[in-house]
Amino acid sequence: IPPMGEDPWVSGLAVRSDRRGQRYGRALMSRLLQDDKASGVRSSVLLASKDGARLYPHMGYRQVATMQIFCPVDRSAWAKPG
Repeated sequence: IPPMGEDPWVSGLAVRSDRRGQRYGRALMSRLLQDDKASGVRSSVLLASKDGARLYPHMGYRQVATMQIFCPVDRSAWAKPG
């Protein structure tokens, strides 16, 4: 994945549930970070799931904020066009 400017954005990294805990996520992130370094990238940011939040501190990342995402409970209440 080519870096996007000086601060690439990791938009997603997923490991199948039956493969979690087998270091696949660590291997993928390690390769991504090696490629970034070889391309001259000096930093990156990412959003983490609960599972990822356990991995990324071991990869040199630190938490700097918390994001909350909301969705309506009853989507049938959404206004219909027309």
